Amino acid sequence: MTHTDGDARWSINFLIGLPLLILLIIALIVGTAFMFRAYRNDVNSWGRDGMLLAFAIGLGLVTVIVIAVTAGGFYPYEKEYHAYVKKVGTVESVSKRLLPSGDAMQEKFVVHYTDGREFGCEDTRCALVKPGDRLVLACIRKWDYQASDGYDCGFVERRGS
Repeated sequence: MTHTDGDARWSINFLIGLPLLILLIIALIVGTAFMFRAYRNDVNSWGRDGMLLAFAIGLGLVTVIVIAVTAGGFYPYEKEYHAYVKKVGTVESVSKRLLPSGDAMQEKFVVHYTDGREFGCEDTRCALVKPGDRLVLACIRKWDYQASDGYDCGFVERRGS
């Protein structure tokens, strides 16, 4: 199989999560509109108008919160943060780092390509890569609040030199 640098596939979180959140937001908007309409049509009958108004306002607030959390959760909005992109290159060196992951430590391999690019590989198969090998990684950009953004990559293929 031929791999080309730059081939991209959307992440599962983006493919499944975003449509589900959009459906939830639509359902909340429809529910809020239904409650406001029911309130408007039911004013002063059976004394339910106050309860309907409270439910409508509450559902409206939940809708606004879900929209805000969705917008914040998908930040940054560029494609490279939500799609795995193939990164093909010749390996110059591989090093490893230990990173904190909750209460434990996670080992991550840093692959240096001969063209100067660096990628973090989370797959132990990257430990077997030697200088001069042609390596294909599937990488997604990771946003970091106070540092420079990096890549988390998965191993795709290695061809020995």
